[in-house]
Parts: sequence; C-alpha cells; structure tokens
Amino acid sequence: MQEYNTRIDAFTQELKISSKHDRWYVIVRVITILCFIVFGFLFVKTIRYEFLFLSLSCLLIFFIVMRFHKKILHQIDLLSILLQINKNELNVLNGEKNRYDNGSEFNIPGHHFHLI
Repeated sequence: MQEYNTRIDAFTQELKISSKHDRWYVIVRVITILCFIVFGFLFVKTIRYEFLFLSLSCLLIFFIVMRFHKKILHQIDLLSILLQINKNELNVLNGEKNRYDNGSEFNIPGHHFHLI
C-alpha cells in the first residue's frame, strides 16, 4: 500500500507542475495571437514590411507554442488517468469496490479466445 501512496503523491505533484505549465502556455498563446493581429493590422495600415515580418514571426511562435502545449495537455491527461487508477487500486486494497468493469460481458463460453 505504501507504493500506491508514493505513486499517488508523485502523480499529484507532477500534475500540479504540468497544470502550471498549461496556464503559462495559454497566456503565451493569447499574447502571440494578439501580437499577430496587431502587427498584421499595422502592416495593412502602413505597408511597412517590418510589421509583416513581426506578424508572421508571431504566427510561427504561436504554432510552436501550440505544439508544446499539446504535449503538456497529453501529459496532464495521462497523469490524471494514472492518478485515478492508483487511487482505485488503493481503494480496492482497503476493501472498497472496484470502480472499473471486470469485462464479464466479454466472457463468452465456447468462443475460441475463451480460456475455460
């Protein structure tokens, strides 16, 4: 049981850190897309190519940040699932009912994948 508690604590800490990263990525995404819009507007008004370069640079940064943010979101989903599984295992060891289905509806006697 100590191992499950250790895992739960580790997953909880990693989830907190990943959630903080998630918030920062959201802020950076909003800032970069706003800069893209502002510089694009300035380029249209002044026809200065520096603003076009800045606008396209912001768009590129936005897509790069999106890629990293997607990885963080995947990590958050994975950590949440691992945390739920370990909490369930600990609860089962403490005598509570298993929250997950045991797959009995797939137990078809006579089927060639059936064990007994």
